[in-house]
Amino acid sequence: MSDAPDGEARPYTLAFLTDQWEWESELATSGLEQAKAASREALLRLVREEGPELACITLLQDGRKIGVWDWVAKQAFWTPA
Repeated sequence: MSDAPDGEARPYTLAFLTDQWEWESELATSGLEQAKAASREALLRLVREEGPELACITLLQDGRKIGVWDWVAKQAFWTPA
């Protein structure tokens, strides 16, 4: 997966999972690194605001899993697909 040409926004999906909720949100960024950063920030915001016992965000592009941010021991960890 490469960055979009000329800064064109690429569509990504964030799949949120907590011990109580599951939902998806659309994300448009100019590339994979920006998408990873935005998905990490979304996880941190989720943990700060909701305080779930379990939290992870899967980053998808065109329905394909790119990787997962997991909240473990008070830190965010990235696992590429």
